[in-house]
Amino acid sequence: MRPSGYHMKLNRPMRWFLTLASTVSINFDLPAEEKPLPETDAKKKFVHKVQPLLQEKCFGCHGKDKDGIEGELDMSTREGLLKGGESKKPSLVPGQPEKSPMYLAILRQDDDFKMPPKDRNALSKDEIEIVRQWILSGAPWATAQTNAATQPKWSYKAEDIWAFQPVKKVSVPKTQNSELKTQNFIDAFINEKLAEKTLSPAPRADKITLIRRATFDLTGLPPTPKEIDDFVSDKSADAFDKVIERLLASPRYGEQWARHWLDVVRYADTDGFSNDYERPNAWRYRDYVIRSLNSDKPYDQFVAEQIAGDEIDSSDAEKLIATGMLRMGPWEQTSMSVAAVTRQLFLDDVTANVGATYLGLTTGCAKCHDHKFDPIPTKDYYRLQSIFAPTQFESRKVDFLSSENTGGFEKEIERVKVAMKSNKEKLKTIQLKRNVAIQGFLKQKGVKVLKDLPEKERPQKDFGLTTDEQGQQKAIQKRIEYYERELERFQAKAFSVSSG
Repeated sequence: MRPSGYHMKLNRPMRWFLTLASTVSINFDLPAEEKPLPETDAKKKFVHKVQPLLQEKCFGCHGKDKDGIEGELDMSTREGLLKGGESKKPSLVPGQPEKSPMYLAILRQDDDFKMPPKDRNALSKDEIEIVRQWILSGAPWATAQTNAATQPKWSYKAEDIWAFQPVKKVSVPKTQNSELKTQNFIDAFINEKLAEKTLSPAPRADKITLIRRATFDLTGLPPTPKEIDDFVSDKSADAFDKVIERLLASPRYGEQWARHWLDVVRYADTDGFSNDYERPNAWRYRDYVIRSLNSDKPYDQFVAEQIAGDEIDSSDAEKLIATGMLRMGPWEQTSMSVAAVTRQLFLDDVTANVGATYLGLTTGCAKCHDHKFDPIPTKDYYRLQSIFAPTQFESRKVDFLSSENTGGFEKEIERVKVAMKSNKEKLKTIQLKRNVAIQGFLKQKGVKVLKDLPEKERPQKDFGLTTDEQGQQKAIQKRIEYYERELERFQAKAFSVSSG
């Protein structure tokens, strides 16, 4: 973005630039005539020297990517330079730098007439000479040639990125090998590949092995002896289907498979870093994931709730809890941290986490440069990050849901309070010893209170305590802070966000 007034400051120099060739006769100290470069050499110079200069110094105001080209002068093509801008006069005269307004504009650098307009963007003498030699040689325009060896690794065609393609309906293969028995569509594709490799499928599992595999996979637990007996004795054709339906209906299914999702979003009950403070209400997001899986929630809804639940419906408790996903990364803000820096670390983290979780891509590299492997330019990284720019942390008041387990809260609250009281008494004993030592110090100094002493003569905060007691005091104070945070676990709050 340009600062306010930028266009107005450009008006007078721009008009000078556009009308120079036809309205002003200026004598510059131009270099003596010399032999132009051969066309091939001139084209190479343009590709490697001139075009990068134009792109860096000129295209910001006179390139096609800019909305509203300054002075109607398009410098991104040879045709645009030959056509000129508002004056309808050519800005480039091939073979004659001294008659080319674009060259005269970069050559002369004074308050009334200079291009680029900002001193920090002015071309050096060597750069000006590069442009002069290019114009003298006929100002050829060329395009850089690329090949497999020089092509940037992140260059790609959209159709080559399989993960971004829409799902297409494909025909189910028909296996020619009669020995390969197809039970479902997935088996048909597997059997096709087995047939290509002339491989035979593994033998069918016996019923005890089958129910153990299914139960461990879907619930993370072994089947009970009764469940095994019931399945083995069930001779019906849909016996295994009934096992699967029972396992999918079990609350243990959501608990087992939520672990995989929570690993992806990096779920944690503490903040990490040096203090590793507790996140008292993060457990509500964990249970939200379990409920979502057990209720067979549509995936698109599951995604939308976690990224923008508070924007979708701020009155829906479930959606407010869901946005806890955005806060799952490590976080620490202390008196030694710069708030703006910590804030940016959060934005970088949430951008990378959303990319990894929902796109399956490592977006973090694009923070500094176009990604070399995944098709993500830096501008797309910051476009994605801008979505989360207004996001603010918030501990929202959200009533407990009937599906949330709040049993045993009173007992746990009492346990924490007893532990906190015990630690406060220990801290009080240590502080009492310090106070006694300070009173003795004040008596020795002949004053009654610390403020009666110059600040440099006052005792330090650990005055009167041994090294062990100083360490105990710090540890106890941290423990009390921990218990205070733990008590929040039992309050009807959601570890959530808002749009600030």
